[in-house]
Amino acid sequence: MADGHSEDLQALPERVQELEGKLAISLETLELLKQELLRKDQIIAGLQHQLFGAKSERHHPDQTQLDFGEDVLGKSEAPCEIPAGQEDDPEAEGAKERNASRRNKKDLFPRFLPVVVEDVIVPDEVRANPDAYIEIGEFHHDELTVRRAQLYWRRQTRKKFKSREDRSLPPLVAAAPAPSVPGTICGPDLIAMIIADKYFYHDPQYRQSTRFLMRFGAILSRQTLNQWTHAGMDLLAPVGEAILRELRLAEIIQVDRWPISTPGTAAPPRATFGGIVTRLLEQPIATGSLVAATTA
Repeated sequence: MADGHSEDLQALPERVQELEGKLAISLETLELLKQELLRKDQIIAGLQHQLFGAKSERHHPDQTQLDFGEDVLGKSEAPCEIPAGQEDDPEAEGAKERNASRRNKKDLFPRFLPVVVEDVIVPDEVRANPDAYIEIGEFHHDELTVRRAQLYWRRQTRKKFKSREDRSLPPLVAAAPAPSVPGTICGPDLIAMIIADKYFYHDPQYRQSTRFLMRFGAILSRQTLNQWTHAGMDLLAPVGEAILRELRLAEIIQVDRWPISTPGTAAPPRATFGGIVTRLLEQPIATGSLVAATTA
């Protein structure tokens, strides 16, 4: 019996080693199964996404309601009794809510615009005998329209006079008014449109020149429009300087990113710079140049 017991002890390490090998294989198999289950879950999720869509209001058919109990939402109140004959149809109530929330076609257009009444239409019978009828209301027929821009000369006339008694005196005439934009014959409305079209609507000046020619028959060259634009920007220079002074008073200034070229190379700029600077350099800045910034 002692010999049998010793043989079992000698075989025990081999048995343990064998079981450890099987355990390692089982663990590897289990890990592979977990990965396979994860892969199949992703496939199922992708199929559900294709079947039900990406909108949150669409739900799985197995999910009939949210699993919120009384511990989350609290106990519901007791339903109040409704007298017989006064029950509301849920479908009718839902249709009323949908119709109330649905916008009318008139609501899709801007209603704040001014209204110009061009004509009042009266029936022929009323025109023939107006004393026989009483006005009880009116209906409107509105059409959205626009007034075409007009290019014209705005003239200020200065009268010239001479003395009746003393003809030797020079003629008398009022001083000429100062131009709206110094150095140009351009009015403030026109220069505002030229600058807004160029910098806000990104309409280059050669297109503006073509539009003036085709729409008004006026030849305004690109060079003329460019000179007027610079004159207008010079007139607005104090506004830009005031904005710059206000920016320099800020402790933190957020800037946008812009492309940076590598010095000494002809490669196109690919890198971009963006971040936050804490101070602007106290130096004059030319019109249209990039604001130099550094970290204090």
